[in-house]
Amino acid sequence: QNRFYHLRRSRGMRSNNLEIRCLEQGSDSTETLVVRFRTGSRISDQVVEQTRKIVDDVRNSGDAALVKYSSKFDDVNVKRENIRVSEDEISKSCDQIDSKIIEALASAKKRVEKVQEEILRSLSSIVLEEEGCYIKYKPKAIESVGCYVPGGRAAYPSSLIMSAVPSMVANVPRTSVCTPPTK
Repeated sequence: QNRFYHLRRSRGMRSNNLEIRCLEQGSDSTETLVVRFRTGSRISDQVVEQTRKIVDDVRNSGDAALVKYSSKFDDVNVKRENIRVSEDEISKSCDQIDSKIIEALASAKKRVEKVQEEILRSLSSIVLEEEGCYIKYKPKAIESVGCYVPGGRAAYPSSLIMSAVPSMVANVPRTSVCTPPTK
């Protein structure tokens, strides 16, 4: 049986207290534990299992599964060849955007880059020993990042900037951006 410890600042604007939460794996899957750490609550095993089936289907069937789930959940019939936006489509879309908006987005991107560069510089490995307990923090590079950018009424370019720029600054080899289809 595995135990997972999570250290976080206690809730509240003025709180300086740290809280240590311990979750024991028991019968819960690792995915369920990750959600419980983040939310502080338990999600149903049924939701975890349904999600796992979808992820496995996409992993095994690729774009065909994306087309199927787009139809099922978004009620949009997407063609397999239209899942990836072409460079030409991106270029044509950019040509339709007011240059002042492009400048504002570029400025926002530069500001986020500066912050992320500073964060990256500040990261270092740490090993602490406290009363016989060793605590180790080691930043580790990842190979791929997936960014979700909401659509519809919540289609904010800042969502793209805030999710994609950190991976660009960290030189992540592969960054994918997904957004829901429109009818």
